[in-house]
Amino acid sequence: CGFAPRAWAETAGCWTDEGNYDISWYTDNPEAEEYDLWDAADLAGLAYLVNNNIEFFYSSKSNNGKIVRLRKPVDMSAHYWEPIGVFRMDGYTDVSPCFFGTFDGGNHAISGIVVKNDETDKSVYAGFFGYIERDSKNPHFDFNVYVFPRLLSINLVDAYIEGAQSVKVYKDPSSSNSWTVEPKAAGIVAYADAGTVGTAVYDCTFSGFVSGYDAAGIVGKNNSGGAVSCVNMGGVSAVRYAGGIVAYMEYASNIQQCT
Repeated sequence: CGFAPRAWAETAGCWTDEGNYDISWYTDNPEAEEYDLWDAADLAGLAYLVNNNIEFFYSSKSNNGKIVRLRKPVDMSAHYWEPIGVFRMDGYTDVSPCFFGTFDGGNHAISGIVVKNDETDKSVYAGFFGYIERDSKNPHFDFNVYVFPRLLSINLVDAYIEGAQSVKVYKDPSSSNSWTVEPKAAGIVAYADAGTVGTAVYDCTFSGFVSGYDAAGIVGKNNSGGAVSCVNMGGVSAVRYAGGIVAYMEYASNIQQCT
């Protein structure tokens, strides 16, 4: 995934590189409404499926999408982590894949996550999850629906999250228009975007360190969603906005019972 190495880390390659992930838990039954993840390769498979436009975990049966559950603690220190839902441009068009489902971490320790700023578009939304949405402009997503993703009981331990440090400017080659994107970094999810009324981040815990243009322990930017009963025990460094729980909030965003 192109993340540059840290001098003090033995981490090598990316979890979404061939041979490091396992998606058999999905391909064995792609029509299922619930999935169980049992090891680090399974968890990496979730990032691979979303970021390669294979499965966004939308469900026609639930506004909260399909459910993905982590069933055991996992050590993710062997490779660099690619956030689930990365920022991606196709020319002047935002085609970012995003997660539409419910992820339940079961409060199992997810240890050693490392996301490193490589100065590419992938560093714009840096976190365990990069991007969750209620709808999508991604051409690979065929449904014109509203869904309300949920991130539940995620427990990140000794994580290192480094996002982009400066704004990104994208110019329209056919006009004088340009689009400025402000990078976000957070332990749990970098960007919960686009009027996501009902999007919820519940009972999540972060320890480690986060840095970026806007950075926070739990949510980088929250647009109309909620962070409830979350705990940040890590450090945060930001160029612009820093927050222990949320760095930037819009519209009806709320924080409840967080420390």
